[in-house]
Amino acid sequence: MFKINFWEDYFRESLFILLLLSFSFFIILFNSDNEYFSASLVILLLILGCFLLIKSVSRLSAKKNYGEVFVIIGFLFWYIIPANINILANEEPISDEINLNVESNLVIIVLISIIIFILFWRISYSLFLGTEKASSSRSNTLSVPAILRISIAGIIIGLLPFIYDGGSVTQIFSAIFEGRAAEKAWLTTSNIGTEKSAYLYLINSLFYASLTIIWISVLTDSLTLRKKVIFLLIASFATLIVYFDQGTRSIFGMIVFPFIFLFIIRKWEVLKQSKIGRLKFLVTIFVIMFSAFLLFQFQLLYRLVYSRTDLQSLIFSNWLTLGGTSDFFSETLLAFSIVPAAHDYFHESVLLQFLVSPIPRFIWESKPLPELVWYYSQHRWGVDIYAIGGNTFPGIIGYYYMSWGWIGIAFIGSLFGFVSAQIDNVLKKIDFFKDIYQTGIILMFIIWLFLSFRNLSPGFLYPVLFAYGILKISSFIQTRNSSFENCPR
Repeated sequence: MFKINFWEDYFRESLFILLLLSFSFFIILFNSDNEYFSASLVILLLILGCFLLIKSVSRLSAKKNYGEVFVIIGFLFWYIIPANINILANEEPISDEINLNVESNLVIIVLISIIIFILFWRISYSLFLGTEKASSSRSNTLSVPAILRISIAGIIIGLLPFIYDGGSVTQIFSAIFEGRAAEKAWLTTSNIGTEKSAYLYLINSLFYASLTIIWISVLTDSLTLRKKVIFLLIASFATLIVYFDQGTRSIFGMIVFPFIFLFIIRKWEVLKQSKIGRLKFLVTIFVIMFSAFLLFQFQLLYRLVYSRTDLQSLIFSNWLTLGGTSDFFSETLLAFSIVPAAHDYFHESVLLQFLVSPIPRFIWESKPLPELVWYYSQHRWGVDIYAIGGNTFPGIIGYYYMSWGWIGIAFIGSLFGFVSAQIDNVLKKIDFFKDIYQTGIILMFIIWLFLSFRNLSPGFLYPVLFAYGILKISSFIQTRNSSFENCPR
């Protein structure tokens, strides 16, 4: 049974969202064609996002509500900031890349869909969040050697496809630094896959999970400085391979961000006691954010030959939306314009995709292919993604609208609320530094949830599941060894 205090922040924030939703309906009813109303609405939406972020950050110390914080950052990053850029800075309220003329009426409807998503997320989060205060009662420190041995083995396994398929060392590194411009036997780009795809996907997921754990190990107090340096070098070398070879920013972020967040949290604990310390912390945050921006932009531009030749001029192009790649407001506009006008609702099940995704196609040749993303990519790019590879997504709101209409938006908002609440319920019960591996893997899952604003896919979830598996196996080994040592002889 849920205990809800209707005078808490969550209820007041929900009222704020409801007022914004009411204002949206007022615009639709009385003056939907006036672009100044859409500009007013998107500014209010930005104020709402900033208000929610400030309130959630103010609760971090007491509630460890990192799931809540990163979902709100997701609203801002993927939808609200791009919406403000499109509506306030562009002549047309949509990025130039999408050749679509839209009326302000459609813009307001899409803004309403974002507000409904936020509203159902907030209500669901409030309902499923536990009422107990943050504590560290569930500390269960793992044996570092056990988890490190498994992770090192995982990295070695992850490097085997390079060694087996790559030829000489020179050929391997030449192909790696060519990014996606080179054909590689160890890298599958087809959306349908080959007979090796399932194995490569599993090996890569183990590789990424093991890398994440090695990065986290650098922050443990139980390793000597010498060992930390060794593991830092191993992690940096292997991460550089992934960075240039895959060219996928989501994978790179999933590997390094848990380490970065734990580093930031530890820095805050040290520096928060004084004004100078807090200033140093803010400078550290700025340096990390700027460095991350440069790394992501460079990775995006370097991976393809045509953009690699013009790096200097492109790296700061549309920098607020990372070169337009985080603008899912525009993608949602396109999604709303083609369904149901050009195609009926798709009624696709993401749960079914999660269930059938691990099954190799050589076992189930007729395994169903998602139609929605294929159809959307046809409209977006005019290409068949199952014939030539690549894809583009309508974003989580656009996807669920194209599948189920308005009820789909309410459902996915509620699901995000439930998942982020469960994340925070777990985080409240563990010690971030005594349970550093558990915390790191939960942060890895938070990154996956943040990336799911683009597309709720099982693909990026597999590394998280492998990391969790490594954690459980290490815990089992530790328990077994402890039982053996305590046996009477």
